Amino acid sequence: MNTLDFYRDLQNTCASGYDRITRLLSKAESEKLRTDMICQLEGYQRLSKVAESRLQEARANPQSISLLERFKASLYLTMHTMFDTASPHLAELIACASYKNTLSMTRSLHRLQEQEGTQPAVALCQQAIAFEEESVRRMLGYL
Repeated sequence: MNTLDFYRDLQNTCASGYDRITRLLSKAESEKLRTDMICQLEGYQRLSKVAESRLQEARANPQSISLLERFKASLYLTMHTMFDTASPHLAELIACASYKNTLSMTRSLHRLQEQEGTQPAVALCQQAIAFEEESVRRMLGYL
Protein backbone atom coordinates (compact mmCIF):
# COMPACT_ATOMS: atom_id res chain seq x y z
CA MET A 1 0.00 0.00 0.00
CA ASN A 2 1.39 3.38 -0.90
CA THR A 3 0.52 6.57 0.94
CA LEU A 4 -1.81 7.83 -1.79
CA ASP A 5 -3.85 4.63 -1.59
CA PHE A 6 -4.04 5.05 2.18
CA TYR A 7 -5.23 8.66 1.87
CA ARG A 8 -7.91 7.59 -0.62
CA ASP A 9 -8.99 4.74 1.65
CA LEU A 10 -9.14 7.05 4.64
CA GLN A 11 -11.17 9.59 2.71
CA ASN A 12 -13.65 6.87 1.68
CA THR A 13 -13.83 5.53 5.23
CA CYS A 14 -14.61 9.02 6.49
CA ALA A 15 -17.22 9.57 3.78
CA SER A 16 -18.90 6.26 4.64
CA GLY A 17 -18.80 7.06 8.33
CA TYR A 18 -20.17 10.53 7.75
CA ASP A 19 -23.04 9.15 5.64
CA ARG A 20 -23.82 6.46 8.23
CA ILE A 21 -23.86 8.87 11.17
CA THR A 22 -25.91 11.42 9.22
CA ARG A 23 -28.54 8.79 8.43
CA LEU A 24 -28.66 7.54 12.01
CA LEU A 25 -28.66 11.00 13.57
CA SER A 26 -32.26 11.65 12.57
CA LYS A 27 -33.31 8.45 14.36
CA ALA A 28 -31.51 9.15 17.63
CA GLU A 29 -33.77 10.29 20.45
CA SER A 30 -31.17 10.62 23.20
CA GLU A 31 -29.62 14.08 23.31
CA LYS A 32 -26.38 12.63 24.70
CA LEU A 33 -26.16 10.11 21.84
CA ARG A 34 -26.88 12.87 19.33
CA THR A 35 -24.06 14.93 20.83
CA ASP A 36 -21.65 11.99 20.56
CA MET A 37 -22.74 11.39 16.98
CA ILE A 38 -22.15 15.03 16.06
CA CYS A 39 -18.69 14.79 17.64
CA GLN A 40 -18.02 11.79 15.43
CA LEU A 41 -19.20 13.67 12.34
CA GLU A 42 -16.74 16.43 13.13
CA GLY A 43 -13.96 13.89 13.54
CA TYR A 44 -14.70 12.32 10.16
CA GLN A 45 -14.66 15.78 8.57
CA ARG A 46 -11.33 16.61 10.20
CA LEU A 47 -9.65 13.38 9.07
CA SER A 48 -11.11 13.64 5.58
CA LYS A 49 -9.80 17.18 5.14
CA VAL A 50 -6.28 16.11 6.07
CA ALA A 51 -6.41 13.17 3.65
CA GLU A 52 -7.80 15.43 0.93
CA SER A 53 -5.09 18.04 1.42
CA ARG A 54 -2.37 15.36 1.27
CA LEU A 55 -3.84 14.05 -1.97
CA GLN A 56 -3.93 17.59 -3.39
CA GLU A 57 -0.31 18.16 -2.38
CA ALA A 58 0.61 15.06 -4.36
CA ARG A 59 -1.60 16.20 -7.24
CA ALA A 60 -3.56 12.94 -6.95
CA ASN A 61 -7.26 12.53 -7.49
CA PRO A 62 -9.50 11.29 -4.71
CA GLN A 63 -11.50 8.17 -5.38
CA SER A 64 -15.09 8.47 -4.26
CA ILE A 65 -17.39 5.73 -3.04
CA SER A 66 -19.46 4.14 -5.78
CA LEU A 67 -23.19 4.67 -5.91
CA LEU A 68 -23.69 0.94 -5.46
CA GLU A 69 -21.69 0.95 -2.22
CA ARG A 70 -23.65 3.94 -0.95
CA PHE A 71 -26.91 2.23 -1.83
CA LYS A 72 -25.88 -0.98 -0.06
CA ALA A 73 -24.93 0.97 3.07
CA SER A 74 -28.20 2.88 2.99
CA LEU A 75 -30.19 -0.33 2.58
CA TYR A 76 -28.29 -1.96 5.45
CA LEU A 77 -29.08 0.94 7.80
CA THR A 78 -32.70 1.06 6.70
CA MET A 79 -33.14 -2.65 7.38
CA HIS A 80 -31.39 -2.50 10.73
CA THR A 81 -33.34 0.50 11.99
CA MET A 82 -36.74 -0.32 10.58
CA PHE A 83 -38.11 -1.68 13.85
CA ASP A 84 -35.50 -0.66 16.42
CA THR A 85 -34.21 2.89 16.79
CA ALA A 86 -33.41 2.71 20.49
CA SER A 87 -30.16 4.33 21.56
CA PRO A 88 -28.44 1.03 22.43
CA HIS A 89 -29.20 -0.35 18.98
CA LEU A 90 -27.98 2.76 17.14
CA ALA A 91 -24.86 2.83 19.30
CA GLU A 92 -24.21 -0.82 18.50
CA LEU A 93 -24.44 -0.13 14.75
CA ILE A 94 -21.97 2.74 15.09
CA ALA A 95 -19.61 0.77 17.34
CA CYS A 96 -19.56 -2.20 14.94
CA ALA A 97 -18.70 0.04 11.99
CA SER A 98 -16.01 1.88 13.95
CA TYR A 99 -14.52 -1.43 15.06
CA LYS A 100 -14.35 -2.65 11.45
CA ASN A 101 -12.70 0.64 10.49
CA THR A 102 -10.15 0.14 13.26
CA LEU A 103 -9.27 -3.31 11.94
CA SER A 104 -8.93 -2.06 8.38
CA MET A 105 -6.77 0.90 9.39
CA THR A 106 -4.58 -1.30 11.58
CA ARG A 107 -3.85 -3.43 8.51
CA SER A 108 -3.02 -0.25 6.59
CA LEU A 109 -0.80 0.93 9.44
CA HIS A 110 1.26 -2.26 9.35
CA ARG A 111 1.68 -2.02 5.59
CA LEU A 112 2.70 1.64 5.81
CA GLN A 113 5.22 0.95 8.57
CA GLU A 114 7.00 -1.52 6.30
CA GLN A 115 7.84 1.25 3.83
CA GLU A 116 10.30 4.11 3.94
CA GLY A 117 9.12 7.73 3.92
CA THR A 118 5.59 7.08 5.09
CA GLN A 119 5.79 8.76 8.51
CA PRO A 120 3.13 11.44 7.80
CA ALA A 121 0.71 8.73 6.61
CA VAL A 122 1.59 6.53 9.60
CA ALA A 123 0.89 9.39 12.00
CA LEU A 124 -2.47 10.14 10.35
CA CYS A 125 -3.37 6.45 10.37
CA GLN A 126 -2.60 6.29 14.10
CA GLN A 127 -4.84 9.33 14.67
CA ALA A 128 -7.65 7.70 12.70
CA ILE A 129 -7.31 4.46 14.68
CA ALA A 130 -7.39 6.37 17.97
CA PHE A 131 -10.47 8.28 16.77
CA GLU A 132 -12.35 5.08 15.87
CA GLU A 133 -11.29 3.36 19.11
CA GLU A 134 -12.65 6.31 21.08
CA SER A 135 -15.89 6.08 19.13
CA VAL A 136 -16.23 2.41 20.05
CA ARG A 137 -15.55 3.24 23.69
CA ARG A 138 -18.19 5.99 23.74
CA MET A 139 -20.80 3.87 21.97
CA LEU A 140 -20.28 0.92 24.30
CA GLY A 141 -21.47 3.23 27.10
CA TYR A 142 -24.97 3.10 25.57
CA LEU A 143 -25.28 -0.69 25.55
